[in-house]
Amino acid sequence: MDVKEALTIVRPLAEGLHPQTGKAYPDDSPIQQASVVRALQVAVTALEAEQERVERRSRMPSNTGVPWDQGEDARLGKAFDEGRNIEQLAKAHGRTVGAMRARLVKLGRMDPTAR
Repeated sequence: MDVKEALTIVRPLAEGLHPQTGKAYPDDSPIQQASVVRALQVAVTALEAEQERVERRSRMPSNTGVPWDQGEDARLGKAFDEGRNIEQLAKAHGRTVGAMRARLVKLGRMDPTAR
């Protein structure tokens, strides 16, 4: 089960509703107890935050967060020396423009104040 599916179940429960039928639970149901409602609301908030994180991650380049290795460093340095711009390098390496700048600074290929 993914986060989106979990939300389709937990959201109605937090509102006191049966997830499949949409009918309200009786007042004496455990789902209607204040502490349970509060706990479900906390769960909804956490699941929504996780869903946003997953969606944000899906919009990031494929190698975001992947450790650099010597081979990639060498390819980056060579392409930079050949005149490729930062945007081209970012696309080619599946990383962000910021990651490219930071890595080139770390490799001593770019001045930290350069834009």
